[in-house]
Amino acid sequence: MQILALEDIAVETESGERRETVRNRSSTYINNENGKFTVYLQSNYFNDPQELTLMIGAVQAVPKGEDFIEVDFGTQEVITKPDYLDWDISVEGQSLKTAAKKWDGSARHMFFTTAQKADGTELEYAGGSFSDDDEYLYATETFKNYDGKAKIKIDYFYNPIGENIEMKIPLK
Repeated sequence: MQILALEDIAVETESGERRETVRNRSSTYINNENGKFTVYLQSNYFNDPQELTLMIGAVQAVPKGEDFIEVDFGTQEVITKPDYLDWDISVEGQSLKTAAKKWDGSARHMFFTTAQKADGTELEYAGGSFSDDDEYLYATETFKNYDGKAKIKIDYFYNPIGENIEMKIPLK
């Protein structure tokens, strides 16, 4: 499986003090080249616990090698997408427009922000917007001017392979 997202990450000391992801910024990043995540958590520099408990609310993943779609900005079409991906996706100009049926606890999401041109170079992400209604999540994600085929990574898909994970980490 290819991990796409780690949700609700926190660490807790043996005294019950909890440190969560940093608010008001994107707090979890993935390096698509090596699959490693960087997580930014609140910190208490003056605390010296014996152990920490790492808590992860959910791990979202998809089958390995099926974490992207292919589109053609020249012909304005989605060429391929994985069978599991039941979203409505269209290409309009330099944008991908997505409608995804809501899932339990769903919130607004950006679904596609990392793309590669047919020659292997990066297709720069220009920005996006999102909204929702009672039934669907909507996203419009725009890339810099390009008139060819691109492979676009799926940043998020609701498919929990693990939930409410806790792991003790001894520090001394």
